[in-house]
Amino acid sequence: MAFSLLPFYACVFLLDPQVIVSVKSEHSADSKLQSQSEYVRLIEVLERVTAALNGGEGPLEADPERLLEQLQGYAPLLAHDQDGQKTRQSAYFALARLALSRGEESRARALIDSVVADLGLAGELDGFAVERLGPSLRELFSERRRALNESERAQVGVNCTHRCKIFVNEREYATSEASTTLSLPLGLYRLWIEGEHDEPVLRRELSLDGSQELLAVEWGGPPAPNLTDAVDVGATVGGASMKESRLLPRWAEAGFIVAGLGGAGVGAGLLLLDGRCPGGGDASVFESCPQVYGTRNAGFSALAVGAGALIVGVVTLAVDEHRQRHRRLAQRPGLQALALRPATMVSERSVP
Repeated sequence: MAFSLLPFYACVFLLDPQVIVSVKSEHSADSKLQSQSEYVRLIEVLERVTAALNGGEGPLEADPERLLEQLQGYAPLLAHDQDGQKTRQSAYFALARLALSRGEESRARALIDSVVADLGLAGELDGFAVERLGPSLRELFSERRRALNESERAQVGVNCTHRCKIFVNEREYATSEASTTLSLPLGLYRLWIEGEHDEPVLRRELSLDGSQELLAVEWGGPPAPNLTDAVDVGATVGGASMKESRLLPRWAEAGFIVAGLGGAGVGAGLLLLDGRCPGGGDASVFESCPQVYGTRNAGFSALAVGAGALIVGVVTLAVDEHRQRHRRLAQRPGLQALALRPATMVSERSVP
C-alpha cells in the first residue's frame, strides 16, 4: 500500500485580527507511542483521588492537578473515552468545590472554566444538568456558562497538506485534508494535530485574549509531494532496502519461543521424575518398588532442545525488531526548525 512518507505540513494562523495568540510549541516524534496501559492507570488513579477528595479523605495517593496535567498528553485516547472524560470532569468539580471551601474563588472559577470549555467543545454545555451540583458550584457554573456563551469568538485557521486529525482540549475537533477554521470563544486552549502515519505530533497552547495583534505560526517543511507513484515501499532508504526480509517470520519466531519454553518445561519435568517409583513407593526399597523411572537422558535431551529453540526464537526476534525500528527511523525526514513570523508584542508563555 502506497502512502506519504514525509511529515505533514501544518500552518496555524488567526483569521480574526482582533485576537492575539500567546503560544507554547512542542512536537514529539514519539507521541504516537503512548502507552494505553499508562493512560488506563492514570484514569484509575484519578478516579480514586477524586473519590477521596469528595469524601474528605487524606492524604491523597497522588496530586489530582498533576494527574489532570498528565492526561493532556493522551489526547487521542481521552478524546474517544467518554468514561475518561467524565472522570476528568468529576475531578475538576471536586477541586473547584475544595477551592470554594477555602475561599479561593479565582481558582475555583478557573477550574469551572475548564469544565465549561470542555462541555462547549463537546456540544453538551447547554444541556448539562446543573441540578447535580451543590448550590455554590451550581451558581458558579451557571455564571461561567453564561460568560462563555456571550464571549467573542476567535477564528483559528489550520492547514494540513494531507489528512490530519485536530484535537482541542483533548476533544477531537475535526479531520481535515486541507484548511480548517476553528471557531473558539476567547480563553485558553490546547491544540494537538497529528497525521495518520508516523509524523511528529504538533502541539500548541493558545491563549485567545482579544488583543489587536496577529500571529502566524508555521511548522514543518513545504507541502509534501504525492508519493503514490513516485516512491515504492521497497525503495532504498539510507542504503538499506525497505523490503529487506526478516530472518524469520514473526509467527515462526514466536513459535520457536513457545516450543522452547514447552521443551524446557518437559525436560525439567522428566529430570524431576527420574529415579522415582511409579507407584509412589520408596525407590530405595526393592521389595516395594522393583522398578523406577529412568528419564534422565530424555530429560536432558528435551531440556537442551527446548533451550536451543528458545534461544533461536529470542535472538531472531530481537534482531528483526531492531532492524525494523531502525528502518522506521530512517524513513522519517528530519524536523525543520519552528519558524515564527513577526508579530508585535507577542510573548511566549512557559507552561508548568
